[in-house]
Amino acid sequence: MINTKKIWYLLAAMAVILITTVALMSNKKEVEKTPKNPYQAIDGAKTNSYEPVGESLELTTDDNVIGNKKAELIVFVYEDYSSPYSAVLAETLSRINSELDNKLTIAIRPFVTAGNNISREGALTLMCAQDEGKFSEMRNVILAAAKEGSLQEGGFNVYANQLGIDETAFNNCLTNEEKSLKLEAIMAEADKNLVIGAPTIFIANEMIIGARPYSDFVDSNGDAVEGLKAVVDRQLSAVGTKK
Repeated sequence: MINTKKIWYLLAAMAVILITTVALMSNKKEVEKTPKNPYQAIDGAKTNSYEPVGESLELTTDDNVIGNKKAELIVFVYEDYSSPYSAVLAETLSRINSELDNKLTIAIRPFVTAGNNISREGALTLMCAQDEGKFSEMRNVILAAAKEGSLQEGGFNVYANQLGIDETAFNNCLTNEEKSLKLEAIMAEADKNLVIGAPTIFIANEMIIGARPYSDFVDSNGDAVEGLKAVVDRQLSAVGTKK
């Protein structure tokens, strides 16, 4: 007669082997499904700078330009108008451009965070203010409110009133289908370049994610990171070399 205890040991061993095999196969499938990091680090840029993955960005008639419209170095900025980080970056870029005597073309583009109504309403508000020739004024007001955390859904008409924009025309603009379609097109362009959040900056051949501080710093991993001023200076130097 076969020893019952041996049979149980054998069955237990087979069960362990089966479970281990299934686990390994499952893990292999998960690894295969995990996408590779799409961002390629920039050589010589220390850390946290990446090569753009999409087509080269070009100025369009929809871009709002701050600074010198004929500058040789163009900085594309995707801003989320509900984000205090976008407000901080805007201040940093303004400081840099002022110190450089207006040597930058800064092209502003809206970015809408999925599911964030304030983010979307802020972007549409800027587009409507642009129609009234008050983009810069509205941008300053909204970013200041974003920085202090006072933005409220449905409350952007207050800023329109402050700037003398007709309330009825403004409200009609916010719900205008053409404006929504234009915003969707801008977001589609952002998606092509793997912009997944704001702020995100493109400086020549370089993509920078987040509100990069003005000065060099050491991040939480102990890595030295180039400040935004150093990045801009390096890119300006590269432009001068190509002349």
